[in-house]
Amino acid sequence: MKKIFYFSVLISAAFLAQIAPADAQLPSSPLNEEYALTGAESVGNTWGGTYEIGAAGVLNISGGGMLTVTYGQNQWGTFSNNGVVNIGTDDSAGTLIMNSPASFSPGWSSFFYSSGELNIGKAGSLTFTGYLPSYWGVSVNIKNLDLAGTVSVLPDGGVDSYFRVDNLTLRESGALETNGMNLYVENGVWDIYGGRIAATKLRVGAGSATINLRGENLLGNLNAISVDTDQGVNLKMNVEADNTVKNLEFHSNTSIELSVAEGSRLLINNFTTKGNGGVWQAQNAEIIFRDWSGGSFFIGNSDYWIEDNRLYIPAVDTYVDLIAYDADGGLLSGVWSFEWNADLNLNELTLTVPEPAALAAIIGAIALAVCAIRRRR
Repeated sequence: MKKIFYFSVLISAAFLAQIAPADAQLPSSPLNEEYALTGAESVGNTWGGTYEIGAAGVLNISGGGMLTVTYGQNQWGTFSNNGVVNIGTDDSAGTLIMNSPASFSPGWSSFFYSSGELNIGKAGSLTFTGYLPSYWGVSVNIKNLDLAGTVSVLPDGGVDSYFRVDNLTLRESGALETNGMNLYVENGVWDIYGGRIAATKLRVGAGSATINLRGENLLGNLNAISVDTDQGVNLKMNVEADNTVKNLEFHSNTSIELSVAEGSRLLINNFTTKGNGGVWQAQNAEIIFRDWSGGSFFIGNSDYWIEDNRLYIPAVDTYVDLIAYDADGGLLSGVWSFEWNADLNLNELTLTVPEPAALAAIIGAIALAVCAIRRRR
């Protein structure tokens, strides 16, 4: 009987277009004006309803202001932003807390959804606390995040749902700490200038995703970057300084494009298929190097080798095509090798491209051989 009653309450709540604030200050949903929140206010409840920032709405939380949003289900969203939400500034604190005080049976909707602009200043924070729904889907969905402050997920494990951020600008003072909750990106761009990313894994969905590493050693607290699907993924990484990726996992039909600035190094400690080697004989996988320069790409695995100018990973019986272009976009033809670099104590992927004179000699030798064969005939 309790289950029937709970279900009927959820159905009734689905027809609510808005939820009223707990006090009279915060305008009713949807917010389609600019509002400055400088005190302690709250919206939401444990049984349903959505507070929405409309397309014309701007919510500014600063001056020590704190907004607490309470939820107790994810059959539909609880907080939705289609406009602009600014949390804190460089010198003025602001806090948004998403809290579920008790567990519930997970649905399939994002309880926090932001299709507009979400800006978190140096003194701002967005915190997810209490119970988080655990299921194989996206429970937090943010399209555009400019982060100079802190985003934190307090439960440190046992959460299977994803924290999705498609377009991220992470400032030097910023911290994106989802801890045991997996990050997720699909068809977006991450610009990482500094700060801290702490998560078990960044999952990459179908389509194209770009990660720009604009400083040194920016991924030290991210355990893995993992291509999540075999439905076609183009993962681009532009590396402007020395960086290390702990685990880079790919799937069938994955194209990884790497551009490493001259004089910089990218080290992949463990390069394998999805699930730390869980995909056997992945097909149509490739690494494309843009602006190739020697001494720029290293792999921690030592038991790989080159076959037919492809990188072979014996543990998963998988070949990865290797393609390189010069700074002018010209295709480089040469011989790949995977060798130990004793000076750096690293395994280096190298490409030997014949010098023009040597290449001319090779072409000449081939021409002479062809002529000799024709004469014999």
